[in-house]
Amino acid sequence: MNEPAPVSTAMVPIIFTHFPLPYRNPGTRFERVYPEGKMLIESRSGVPYGKSGRSLVSLITTQAVLQGSRKIELGHVTEAFRRMGQVVSGGKLGTVQRISDQFQRFYTTIISLELRIDKGEGFRAFRGKQMLLAEEMELYWSAKEKDLAAPGLFQNTVTLSQPYFDYVQDHSTPVDLITFHSLQSPLDQDWYAWLSRKLFVALKSDKESLVPWESLYLQFGLKDPRRKGAEFRKDFADFMVFILTKHPEARVKLREDGVSIIPSTLIIPEDHKGFVQT
Repeated sequence: MNEPAPVSTAMVPIIFTHFPLPYRNPGTRFERVYPEGKMLIESRSGVPYGKSGRSLVSLITTQAVLQGSRKIELGHVTEAFRRMGQVVSGGKLGTVQRISDQFQRFYTTIISLELRIDKGEGFRAFRGKQMLLAEEMELYWSAKEKDLAAPGLFQNTVTLSQPYFDYVQDHSTPVDLITFHSLQSPLDQDWYAWLSRKLFVALKSDKESLVPWESLYLQFGLKDPRRKGAEFRKDFADFMVFILTKHPEARVKLREDGVSIIPSTLIIPEDHKGFVQT
């Protein structure tokens, strides 16, 4: 029997499956607050956001895991985005400008995470972590041409901070690269990474888990007032119909009281990962 071919893998930091990036431009400060904790993101260049922000974070995280180095060689950045299925165009309104903007946002981003833990019987705990994402970055592109390419001897590189590099090595969830970047909605990208993580936890624990609709809405829908109640559920149901065409082995049930995650095949089997070289 032939072994399944390796799939193209992208990595998403687990922190963003719990505390998603903003969907629209929030300026220089963004906060998500849940009963169990909160995440504050600050960046003097603006906080990464939307589909392009998620694609960039995934690109850098994937290459950090692949290259195993804090200093990541990016090569021709737009070529990497093309391989992910992204349309790349020049000009003032082109995607090259958006890509370079998201890189600058990433470089100046600091994350502050606070978790409140209830151990029962009146015992409480607090856990906090702060991370600067990057320490250095060199990025070259032409303002006239349609490629964000490193000219001549120049190299496009980003050097991650040691805490962030250590974090993504051990706390990233794999998704199918082509599927992840084909999703047009940043919310769908969040759901996809979240589902990958949930299926992994269910398989390792060998236990079915139920995520109430209210919890799912608090995590992903609260910052988008356009999606509430039945509309939010319909959007998630439509998302699952699409994902099950890509991953029919995933066992997920939509119930009246929530989403049931049943131990099943992972989004990316652990022994069949592959990476797209940039």
